[in-house]
Amino acid sequence: ALSPVDILGLVAACPNLQVLSLSECKVDDALLRGLAASACAPRLVGLRLWMCQSTGSPAALGALLQASAPKLAWLDIEAFFHNHTRRQTIDHAEWLLPLRSCAELRVALLPNRLPRDALGALARPGGKLELLSIDGEGPRTPLSHIEPFAHAGYTALDLHGFVLDAHAGEAACRLANRLV
Repeated sequence: ALSPVDILGLVAACPNLQVLSLSECKVDDALLRGLAASACAPRLVGLRLWMCQSTGSPAALGALLQASAPKLAWLDIEAFFHNHTRRQTIDHAEWLLPLRSCAELRVALLPNRLPRDALGALARPGGKLELLSIDGEGPRTPLSHIEPFAHAGYTALDLHGFVLDAHAGEAACRLANRLV
């Protein structure tokens, strides 16, 4: 029952907040950009936006991820875009590219139907990602989509929501520590 203004008021009262989990809230660009401008954004270690009534844009989500980049280690936005229709085109690069600057990211629970190139943008040399989950409605993500991680020097990833496909090379198969 909290409005975006209520949430921003609570966050402003908690400048040392390290984990923010919003479930079934109304999330819009003003809230995402307000969170990005808050004192707690650079301190966030964990961020979860779950089944929210979201009108938030990928660009505003990207602004929050960029502001949270210094310490963000755990991200769950698996169901952030759940209320977008399948016909809507989402520019995932607008939030995936800022996510690349999150050097401490260890767990990423992301929405399904990410384009291969957009997902590959997450692969960064020296990255600490340990668990990559791509889940949601629709077909599973091909394992071949993680090839960029193998070429960026990752040695093991726990994976969820992927399916072995004919285009998955040996490097991608070796990289899949656990495939659920």
